[in-house]
Amino acid sequence: MNSCSEFLSETPDNRTQLDSPEKISELLVNAYVGRTYMGFTESMTDNFADSRRLDVTELGNSKYFRFEDNELIEFDSPAWYWETCYSAIAHSNQALEAIDKLGNPASLSAQRGEALMTRAYSHFMLVNIFSQAYDPNTAEFELGVPYVKEVETNLIVNYKRKTIQEVYDLIEADILEGVNLVDDKKYKKKGFHFTRAAAKAMAVRFYSAKADWDKVLEYSTDLGDAPGKLRDVNALIAAGLGIPEFAQRWAAANEDNNLLIVAGNSVVDQTIGIGRFGITDQVKDLLVDKKGNPFGKAWAERFVQFTRSGTYVPNKFYAYFVFEGSNTTSGTPYVATVALSNDEMYLSRIEATIMKGDLDKAAKMIAHFSKDKTAGFVPSDLNRVTKAKILSLVPNADEYEPFFALDTDQRKFFKYVAEVRRAAFVGEGARWFDIKRFNLEVRHRLLIENEEIVLGKKDNRKAIQVPAQVAQYGVVPNPR
Repeated sequence: MNSCSEFLSETPDNRTQLDSPEKISELLVNAYVGRTYMGFTESMTDNFADSRRLDVTELGNSKYFRFEDNELIEFDSPAWYWETCYSAIAHSNQALEAIDKLGNPASLSAQRGEALMTRAYSHFMLVNIFSQAYDPNTAEFELGVPYVKEVETNLIVNYKRKTIQEVYDLIEADILEGVNLVDDKKYKKKGFHFTRAAAKAMAVRFYSAKADWDKVLEYSTDLGDAPGKLRDVNALIAAGLGIPEFAQRWAAANEDNNLLIVAGNSVVDQTIGIGRFGITDQVKDLLVDKKGNPFGKAWAERFVQFTRSGTYVPNKFYAYFVFEGSNTTSGTPYVATVALSNDEMYLSRIEATIMKGDLDKAAKMIAHFSKDKTAGFVPSDLNRVTKAKILSLVPNADEYEPFFALDTDQRKFFKYVAEVRRAAFVGEGARWFDIKRFNLEVRHRLLIENEEIVLGKKDNRKAIQVPAQVAQYGVVPNPR
């Protein structure tokens, strides 16, 4: 919101006059969230443990691991992410206002669709980070986030937090209008914009959070039940790429799996690996363990170990530096990350299939997802994955308690898919959202202090605290 006020402080003569499709499209480049959330969400999950390295203690890293509020405005912090989301929203709204002033012509339908989808994406990420997970039984009275739909005309604006239900209703309205308006032909670099496929992936993410499984199946229909455009980790590893080249390929816009790439002002490639708490040897071994793989083989993963801390970072984050000029060493760090993907959409489609009661089909889909992410996979392995096999890998799943009803076998399948997602998306923050929506408990052990900190199943701290500085704009803090 501070970014919105900074924009408003410019005189009208200094602002771009949005009187053409080209100028509106150029504005929408800034409607994408330009920072990352993995640095704090990943730190609060069971993917992080104590390395015992007191000498590399970092304040933010320690606060997140202890489930404490971090009020600092720094790289990859909650305040940092909040600010960039509302800055992106301000650009979406400015584009929509300009389109309306031009009479909302058909020639600007694609730009309108992109503006609506970017606004929906930003608000969705905000409400899922700074509020509790969606639950229709509580959403009508739990705190959501401010949903900003208008261009600000005043420097000082007081914002009111809507309820989670109100925010979700507004997100849905934006998605339903925007998803059919975006036009791939309007983009020069499709991977960095809301194409039709990316817009449908966003719809799938939204309806998965609401557990509207019919909609999940509807918007993932184009992907299908046995898609060929999933992440092939085995092929990436076999290419023998160096660390930066591997990460660059992972987040490349021309990778079939990747539907939307965001270049964020971030150092997350470092922040999740340089502190005392991170992915230790024990966690890494658990994540790649063959016991959790449907074929009984190790997951194909590639990690980079930090000598400073001894912890690991998945080799997924392509970092680069934009210098301020040709004769300077100062500039801005960026990390390219995958915001939406076929992998994510397909796992949601598997969940929808589970909810439809077709566990035999879901087992085949799990095998299809896993085959190119399993070390030493051979085609005959596919025949080994059955409903009975998946159920045998999950002795108990009672801790999984989403708001929607599950029978015993469905619950076990959901837990298994969540563990597959945990391995496939390690480092990308996805585990945190599963911890919230499944009401999972997280236990973090401080090994040197011999202390255990527990994040409960229903815990106020699962709604990350809003930045302290936005209180002056009337934003009510989360209860603690």
